[in-house]
Amino acid sequence: MTTPISAAVRTVTVPEDRDNQRLDNFLLGQLKGAPRSLIYKLVRSGQVRINGKRAKPDSRLEGGDLVRIPPVRLEPTGEPGKDLSRQETISGLNRTVSGEGDTRPDQAFSMGGTLDEAFEKAKTLK
Repeated sequence: MTTPISAAVRTVTVPEDRDNQRLDNFLLGQLKGAPRSLIYKLVRSGQVRINGKRAKPDSRLEGGDLVRIPPVRLEPTGEPGKDLSRQETISGLNRTVSGEGDTRPDQAFSMGGTLDEAFEKAKTLK
């Protein structure tokens, strides 16, 4: 499931109190939750414009500028993680160091919980 930050192109007027703010920092405030890498990609590709002109991430804004912000959708980062007890963590670490998981695919260990749960997940990945 993707999370839309904005569904359509927006044109935002820069408030006077944002005078002299860098474009990248302004966009971080407008696109809450968007990673910096996405902000820079949008600016470098010309999708973000100031007063109709291409801009650089370090461009300084002036109060009253019009900033074009393209539609942005954030992809989920993955499965929710699982909290493990200290004992489960230490046990899993010791078993991993001893090489117990070496023959299983790396994807099985992603956000999986205990080592035994990861080994079960590995069976479905083969």
